[in-house]
Amino acid sequence: MNALNKLILICFFLIAASNLHAQTTTIDFTTTPYKNNGNGGWDPNYFANGGCPLYYRFGPNPLPLNGHNIRTVGYTWLNTSIAFGVPPALNLYANGNHNNSNLSIEFPFKANKTYDIELNGFLDHQSTVGGGGGPATYVNAVFWLKLDNNPAISSNAPNKCESSLTPVEKIVDRYSKLIADGDRAINIRKYKVRFSTLDAKNALKIIYDPSPADPNIAFNEIFRLQNVKITEMPFEELYIGDEEHFYRNTPSETLGTNSRNNPLYQIPYTPPPRPSSTRPFSKIIAISPNQWVLANNSTYYVRLSNIIPNLYISEMLSFYLLGTNVDYAGRRELISLPSAFQNNNFWYELAGGDIFIYSNNSSLTAPINVTDFSLQYR
Repeated sequence: MNALNKLILICFFLIAASNLHAQTTTIDFTTTPYKNNGNGGWDPNYFANGGCPLYYRFGPNPLPLNGHNIRTVGYTWLNTSIAFGVPPALNLYANGNHNNSNLSIEFPFKANKTYDIELNGFLDHQSTVGGGGGPATYVNAVFWLKLDNNPAISSNAPNKCESSLTPVEKIVDRYSKLIADGDRAINIRKYKVRFSTLDAKNALKIIYDPSPADPNIAFNEIFRLQNVKITEMPFEELYIGDEEHFYRNTPSETLGTNSRNNPLYQIPYTPPPRPSSTRPFSKIIAISPNQWVLANNSTYYVRLSNIIPNLYISEMLSFYLLGTNVDYAGRRELISLPSAFQNNNFWYELAGGDIFIYSNNSSLTAPINVTDFSLQYR
């Protein structure tokens, strides 16, 4: 094989390996939206086209941030320096039953992919039941996240730069998720939800909302959003039990034991159907040294669908590396992954009904021995 062919082959493997790993995009509100004018103040030129230039805010018209257009409707506020003990952030508000904050991020969500959406910020709430009391009676507003076909924010508010209440479609399904935080501490937060797409979408909508709209709860909340991270991965279907589809922001004891029967707490939930139940399959897979493919300078991988024809895993029941030790009954030891074995590190990931097994070591080589794995799946 000549040098050119080797180079082409190496490039092919590097491209293939890069597609196996997650790719993360960060929308960072801690620095870039402020466009500081050099004197510690706002640059009005940045906000001029957003629709809220007098307020120095994002608005209903798109403004670029980290290569993606941003829109907001409702009362939001950007602080350019450390405020209330947290770094610069986009401050979102949920007040009473008359104000929520709407954020739209244009992003090219692809069909047949899985996306992790991560919100990082500081929860600084003051909401209480009945409008009084201390931390024991705190409750939290919620986030509704939706993948949409239209990045524009639909709102009838007369002033889209000031406090307003935009109606929320309160459902949980493939393209709509709920974050209902039951932790009452005022502190740093990292929230994560997962979408698995069948269709392409072009926007992420985030609404910080005083749900459920119970008159006993006096919402007066601020979430200081520092960044939104969008991670694209191979498709992996989500099933019932994987989702947050109930309110847990308000403790059941707060509104009585029957509070979950209150219609305000009922959230329609449509999980994707599970495949028809099948008998579990059990297999022992032997991977020889020449089956490992170089993923990068230090890591090798094996894709099991290249070994097991027509492989599709809807439910993983068990996956172990088989060790060399044998018990009195002749059974080899089962080693849970990730783990080190014979001077190699092994781990795996389930993605799109397939399994990718990874290995690396200090010698930067593939495993030199045949490695056996025990797999049980539906």
